Amino acid sequence: MFASPRISVHTPFQVAGVSGNGVIEEVKVVAAGSSSDVVLPCDALLLQLGFKTSLGPLADWGFALSRGAVVVDALMRTSLSRVWACGDVAAYDGKLKLIASGYAEAATAVAQAVRFLRPETPLQPGYSTDTGVPGHATGG
Repeated sequence: MFASPRISVHTPFQVAGVSGNGVIEEVKVVAAGSSSDVVLPCDALLLQLGFKTSLGPLADWGFALSRGAVVVDALMRTSLSRVWACGDVAAYDGKLKLIASGYAEAATAVAQAVRFLRPETPLQPGYSTDTGVPGHATGG
């Protein structure tokens, strides 16, 4: 994979610890499905984060499912009344499984749940610029 003999790739491992004196000197890794660890000399660490999602018992709750995830509409509503979903568990056309879009989906799901429970509550939350921070312009 790499031309340099100084680079070694270890998959599928989980980082269990990093040690060193001001710089990385060693990394302790555990192989997936194992309880034994391996300590490797290391002067740089590049992580590729990812995981396999699973609905677990949610798959049996009666949700409409697609590609192993719960189908939602633009307001994060599921096929079950009064249930919203967001993040990696949610599926819709054009879905990007990114943490940034997950945060936006969470904000939408919460706003819609609040709107359902308290219809008189304004849907749009305040802006961060409305906090009254000295020296900053206020939003509107």
